[in-house]
Amino acid sequence: MDFLYFFYPLLLCLIPVHTLFAQNIGEISLKSYLQALCIVGFLVVAGCLGLNIFVNGLYTAEALFCVNFFMILYANYVFIGMFSTYKRSLKSVKISFSICYILLCALISAVLYIINPVSIFNAAAKIIFYAALLLTFFVVADIAAKLSHLRTKGVEIDDSLSGGDFPDIYHILADAHCGFFDSEYCDEEFKNGLEQRGFQIYKLAKSNYNFTHLSVSSLLNMDYVYNVVTDSKEGIFPVECWPFYAKNKVFDFLKKRGYLFNFVLHKWFINMHQYNYIDKNDTINTYKGSANTIIVMMFFSSIFRLFITKTKDLNYKQDIEELLARYKKLSKIKTEQPLYNYMHILAPHPPYFKDENGKDLPPAEYNNNKHYAAYQKYINKKYLDLIDSIKQNMKKDSIILIHSDHSVNREDKINSTYHILLCAYLPEKYNSSCIPQNCTLVNLFRYLFNEVFDENYTILNDEFYKTMPYEYKIVKLDNIGD
Repeated sequence: MDFLYFFYPLLLCLIPVHTLFAQNIGEISLKSYLQALCIVGFLVVAGCLGLNIFVNGLYTAEALFCVNFFMILYANYVFIGMFSTYKRSLKSVKISFSICYILLCALISAVLYIINPVSIFNAAAKIIFYAALLLTFFVVADIAAKLSHLRTKGVEIDDSLSGGDFPDIYHILADAHCGFFDSEYCDEEFKNGLEQRGFQIYKLAKSNYNFTHLSVSSLLNMDYVYNVVTDSKEGIFPVECWPFYAKNKVFDFLKKRGYLFNFVLHKWFINMHQYNYIDKNDTINTYKGSANTIIVMMFFSSIFRLFITKTKDLNYKQDIEELLARYKKLSKIKTEQPLYNYMHILAPHPPYFKDENGKDLPPAEYNNNKHYAAYQKYINKKYLDLIDSIKQNMKKDSIILIHSDHSVNREDKINSTYHILLCAYLPEKYNSSCIPQNCTLVNLFRYLFNEVFDENYTILNDEFYKTMPYEYKIVKLDNIGD
């Protein structure tokens, strides 16, 4: 029985991986989660056995490994707690803190090695083993419950609704685009380019929420989140929204009418396809990235972060180019059935890689909002190029819908995140004024479906809600300002 207690580091060190996956099921693939378990498991076993060669005591080696693993893993939280409240620019402090933190880990390890209280290590191993086993049970049970909740049943084609002369729909969600409401950020060249290409621009369009998980769930379900997610009147965690991003009323509506689907998704929204009910027979093309769980977990640490930040941002930049290239290919697909082509792309969402002319920005400036306007202009050129490709290849009477889910947060302008980009290319057979200038996202598809499919959806009252990063409470706003 004592042999089991040697496995406590493995149980203990896998808990952060389980927890990370449980908290971010909407963003991390099951494959990446399993890969992370294998990698961390190998590191723990190799680390403990390797230390055992030098300290000649497996319990001692395991104790030393666990101390360093958890101190380094959670270093970033310690750093933020100590400094972020007092100093806005943390770059120089962070490097010195990381050096001191490594030295502290080494000092604690040396003290444990010199004292080497074997009897205490033996007793602690038994206690930690059962504690880790209990925690693992609860976290894995939470994962199982959430995965079960995410899996959804399919929707069948309704013969009474299908068979109509329905248009192909190109739907592009440009994350964090502020549109044309703010004169400082209004890109006149982009605005003129859209108008020349036949787009209707809705300058007063707004999002009902200030964060993606709420805004997109509301958009695709054509309703407010408190009516979509159970018990969400006062607050909701992001993970609770992802099932309603994956399965939603817009997809239901189109699937019943015989639409085929194409998805082009950024890695952070992988589960929109992974857990939705649109099966392979309904999907022609899917391109998605996959966030690696072990990289994300190590990114939490201020020490590991020093080594992987550049690689992470480089992949992010490559993803933007790849997503745009993949979506161009969708416009060349022709089928007898109508197509719904969806892309959620994190651009001009930070980090900001380029200036207006496409020149690379230094990594230290990637998250500086002073570059937002210039980066948005760079991305806007990409969007115009994409639109030209779509229009050149699309079927007659196709619809192109481009909008954002929220805007950029500006400290000098209260509630600036609600004023968004919304523009649409509607064929002549449809009324170009079917979507009003002051449309909010909760009503967008209600307006569109009423016009294109002759539906009779009720238009909801405009309501606006706000939440804060890393909080779950949602506050209704009386007025977001104009």
